[in-house]
Amino acid sequence: MLDLRFIHASDFHLEQPLYGMAEAPDHLRELLVDAPYRAAAAAFEAAMTENVDFIILSGDIVHVEGAGPRAISFLIEQFSRLNEAGISVYWVGGQVDAPDRWPSAIALPPNVHLFSSHEVEELVHYRGEEPAASISGQSWHADRKFRPTDFKPEHPNLFNIVAYYGRAETDGLSKMPIHYWALGGRHDRKKLAIAPRTAYYPGTHQGRSPAEDGPHGCLLVQTDRTGQIRIKNIPVDVIRWRIEKITLDPRANLADARRLIRQRLQSVLSDAGGAAHLFCFELEGGAWLGSQAREGSTVDQLVAELRSEYGHRSPAAWTVAVEMAAPAGFPSAWYEEDTIMGDFLRAVHELQQPGAEMPELESLLDMEGEAAALTSAVMVTDAATQQRILREAAALAVEMLGGGSREEETSASS
Repeated sequence: MLDLRFIHASDFHLEQPLYGMAEAPDHLRELLVDAPYRAAAAAFEAAMTENVDFIILSGDIVHVEGAGPRAISFLIEQFSRLNEAGISVYWVGGQVDAPDRWPSAIALPPNVHLFSSHEVEELVHYRGEEPAASISGQSWHADRKFRPTDFKPEHPNLFNIVAYYGRAETDGLSKMPIHYWALGGRHDRKKLAIAPRTAYYPGTHQGRSPAEDGPHGCLLVQTDRTGQIRIKNIPVDVIRWRIEKITLDPRANLADARRLIRQRLQSVLSDAGGAAHLFCFELEGGAWLGSQAREGSTVDQLVAELRSEYGHRSPAAWTVAVEMAAPAGFPSAWYEEDTIMGDFLRAVHELQQPGAEMPELESLLDMEGEAAALTSAVMVTDAATQQRILREAAALAVEMLGGGSREEETSASS
């Protein structure tokens, strides 16, 4: 075997902008719009900087119809630069970039191979006149189920790679003579436990929302003549979401919260690289501050201060939101009260029990009117979201039905 170096990337979704902000600051607007493209350009640049043999793209690179001419022009330009550098591109299409979606009138550069959706193809990558690696792949197809046994390399003496998009079960992968499974279809980076083989989802190159926080990038895969593999994660994101949870003392005030948030900001930014950051702070505990925060002005003041102090730096650290986590529970006596608040808290408590089913709120909407568009917004699909909604509903009930004395009692008992 020869020494190899290649980039593994997937899920660029060039058609998908960033979201999750109520408003975009003027000085970051251009960066927010261009982030998927700038991050993709950084991934291709990394391939040239690292002097790799080839790039593997494992699906969902671009929805051509959704992204429009800009995306096509961008990819042709980037692929052409790679061609001039002698770097090949092996691309398996995913759900949004099946081969038949690429415009037939626009030819891909000669260094790009887009795998068929109808059959497994095996290609041999050459370094000069010498075969260096075998790359098998098949683009995604709705009617095809993934079967590891479909990938049977015909060149056992080469380093064998499979490029595949979709969910791959670990059973069966380790039994096939494949050195590296280049997987796609997940936005978070993940290594599958299939020793002695290696399988990775590199994740998307640019987080799009608070749900995709932390660094994102591509993988540099390096092999030696014995087939040993080393993986290096290369961050290429230009904007990075951060969800930071901070626990407060029950009697914490605004100054305490400000101090702890600043400490967290400075800690994160000390190792941030060149990416701009979008911060969402979740404050837990701090019952007294929580009662003040629900009035709005306290949190608004804190957010404004953080944006002014950190949001215009280079790179920027913009505070998207500061939220107080609702308490997990309230004094037991409140649940026994013969009041509207007590009735509400008991109803919420029942829904918080394991196995309880949330009411189908979507059934209350007028499906024939404009409210039909809100269906997805009221559907609760996972247990964590259900518990968070119930805690927030209980806290709102205490605030609206219990009066200020309840909040003071909560603070005193915390």
